[in-house]
Amino acid sequence: MKLDLITPPVAEPVTLAEVKEFLKIDHADEDSLLLGLIRSGRQACETFIDRKLVHQVWRCFRNDWGMGPVYLPFSPILSVEEVAVFKDGDYSPLSADSYLLDTGSFRPRLVQMDGQGWPLPEIPVAGIRTTFTAGYGDSWNEVPADLRQGLLHWIAGCFTAGEDTLREKRLAEGLWRPYRMVKL
Repeated sequence: MKLDLITPPVAEPVTLAEVKEFLKIDHADEDSLLLGLIRSGRQACETFIDRKLVHQVWRCFRNDWGMGPVYLPFSPILSVEEVAVFKDGDYSPLSADSYLLDTGSFRPRLVQMDGQGWPLPEIPVAGIRTTFTAGYGDSWNEVPADLRQGLLHWIAGCFTAGEDTLREKRLAEGLWRPYRMVKL
């Protein structure tokens, strides 16, 4: 499976002002560093919990459908924009009526509706393309508060190097852990 980020998040799950208040910083000297830590922290959180925080559009390429439902690589899924199969020299979108997006399962999935099976692509590699939007919502305000609080602790741990680093990162992971999608 190949994944391409089509549209990155337009906002981060915590603001620079929140981070500066949390760290008790009242000057702009560290703003560039803190903005980088916010981005890195979001990515660390997303990797740890295997979920996306703020609205972002992804494209997934598969070689085949596999057996049963087609699982999407992240959650939460806000929408599926397109499911397309390579046919006649290009990707042809499937009708949205031919599949159902199941967001109630442990991992979001597409379920074939007509019972006929998924159409086969004409090429053996990356012949199935799915474009979808993942994340809790469009802004930081829709990200669960404990994920945001964990992010502040993770940033604090990175910013204040020393013995507090490990403690802050453990606090962050403790707040993130209930959201973690564990794969077996």
